[in-house]
Amino acid sequence: MSKVLSIIYFCLGFIESYLIMSFYIPSLRIGLIAPSLEFFVSSIKTTWVFKTIISTILGLLMIGIYFLLIRKKKDSKIFTLLLVLLFIIILIGSIYESFTANIF
Repeated sequence: MSKVLSIIYFCLGFIESYLIMSFYIPSLRIGLIAPSLEFFVSSIKTTWVFKTIISTILGLLMIGIYFLLIRKKKDSKIFTLLLVLLFIIILIGSIYESFTANIF
């Protein structure tokens, strides 16, 4: 069970940090006037090597935090809830950013 959770934490941490870098860091945002889906895909594809390296490091950090919580016998349910909630907020915000990119 802990291996499955660690893989889930890594995936969530990786996706969250990748989306944050793609849509919320101004220096990594793209200035493209295009339809929403094209803007979303282009934002994800731009500087993908850098974003993948940083996201992998942050995903491994999530696994490390999870194992620290297990070793200290802390309840990891709150960590899981916060991670999933953050993922949902970031995903919705990223979709919103891609749909409103051409308005301004």
